[in-house]
Amino acid sequence: MPGTIQYSTSRGHSNHGVTMRDQLALRQRAQCSTARAELNAMARGGKLSYKGWETDMHKAERLAREKPKLVAGFVRTMQRKQSLGWPRLGNRSDPTLAAIDALVEEGLSYDGWKQDKKKAERFAVETPGMVKGFLESMRRKEQVAKGDRSDPLLAAVDALVARPLTYPEWEKDVAKAEATAISSPRLARQEVSEIERKQLLFAISRGDRASDPLLQQIDEAAKGCYYNGKQRDIDLAERYAKDKPSLVPKVLEKMKRLQAEHETASKQSLKAAAWLSWNSGSQQLAKQCANVGMCTCENCMMRRFTIGDGSVTC
Repeated sequence: MPGTIQYSTSRGHSNHGVTMRDQLALRQRAQCSTARAELNAMARGGKLSYKGWETDMHKAERLAREKPKLVAGFVRTMQRKQSLGWPRLGNRSDPTLAAIDALVEEGLSYDGWKQDKKKAERFAVETPGMVKGFLESMRRKEQVAKGDRSDPLLAAVDALVARPLTYPEWEKDVAKAEATAISSPRLARQEVSEIERKQLLFAISRGDRASDPLLQQIDEAAKGCYYNGKQRDIDLAERYAKDKPSLVPKVLEKMKRLQAEHETASKQSLKAAAWLSWNSGSQQLAKQCANVGMCTCENCMMRRFTIGDGSVTC
């Protein structure tokens, strides 16, 4: 049993002479002390009886000396070992163990499912929070073993292969992405994006833009654009296609908007130029018409100027 904790604040840098690091250290020592007290009470009371508890007790003491912040978690593991009946785990009423049993009853047949079951049970004892995700990965393994590739991430990998992929050693990346899609779906999204990026870079290096859907979208958008700064935005879209493909649609939408604004401005400029041209020429034509007694109303003048027939009159 640890003695009274001696705690010095001589290094204090705050108004109270105690730093945040000091406070954290004190809290960890208090937790360690409490955990060791619980263990000693359990040992003295004969509440520890699972196979290997003495070894775990020595390990807890070593952690208390070397890594005190890990003691509380290790004590919880020892308590779960005792309550679940380690190592046979005879108490299957625990929710995590019950979930494992339910999955096994559904029927597992893929290679290595028994080893995964033991691993899941280990998680149930040491890190219960990991059991749910691991069981989901076991379920996905079973689906793949039965030929079911409807999982969105697996479907995304299959879609990549069907494009097809042509960069060197793409098969290794696909195999890795498939394995990750089963075990860690969140990481698999990153690997799918990386495969897309590698294929894009390969297509650009080979000048084969037609083989990549993203490059096709950029080229298609570029065809209808002629506003100032178009090439700058195309370069930006291609740079995003290499590193941040999710941003490419935003650039293409910006290009579409700028092109529409350019066309509107061009039409307005043409109208203004036409009006200035007509206004200047109509003044001379009006003088000529007035000299011969012809009507000089705006309607007649516009018709004469636009169709080039000076004889038009009301």
